[in-house]
Amino acid sequence: MDLKLRRRLIGSIDFLRRMDFFKDYSNLASGEILDKILNGEMDYTINWEDRPGIRPRGAYLALGRKENREWWMKRKIAEIDCELAPFDMKRFFIQEPEVVVEKGIGVGSIKRLARISIGVFQPVDISEYMHEYEKEIPPELRQLHYAESNFWQAS
Repeated sequence: MDLKLRRRLIGSIDFLRRMDFFKDYSNLASGEILDKILNGEMDYTINWEDRPGIRPRGAYLALGRKENREWWMKRKIAEIDCELAPFDMKRFFIQEPEVVVEKGIGVGSIKRLARISIGVFQPVDISEYMHEYEKEIPPELRQLHYAESNFWQAS
């Protein structure tokens, strides 16, 4: 790895650590944390449940770094921080915008929000209920969604 780029990435990790990111890795140097990210040992998910993808996100980061060194070198330090912060899943929560709504999404999302709150948000006895319309969609919902997305057809 290019030494100058490695220093930039480690500098971002140092900065994030001063804001209490990567506390679970306090026994490691920032360079060791970077290596764990790049080799896939530290990963994150972009879904409401902790279900990492087939290819670790750190592998994508490493691939982008190798293929686009100049792109990485032109990034502002804050942009690099934003690329590295999600690897601390106890402090960061990313939700993919095109999520498939399925059973467990509400509880899973609340639990992830509680986890990143560092003990400030402590929900108890949470549950969810998903309502499926077996007959006609209520007029208020039909009108709202029809007006916004033309998804449902008015009858």
